[in-house]
Amino acid sequence: MEKLTQSLINLCNKNSGVFYIPYRLHATIDQFHKQYPMADEVFNLKEKYDKDELLRNKLYEKYNRN
Repeated sequence: MEKLTQSLINLCNKNSGVFYIPYRLHATIDQFHKQYPMADEVFNLKEKYDKDELLRNKLYEKYNRN
């Protein structure tokens, strides 16, 4: 399922489409950041206001490049 999802995401990218972040984190880090270029800014703001990382989830842990 992960490989299929990654292939579909590549197809979306090729056709200027976007994909919905599903509950399963099958997108690669590069795929995620290509589709959500503002993610680094969001993660930086989260770290600014949640210095102790009280609020965490799997998406944050996988896709945060900091």
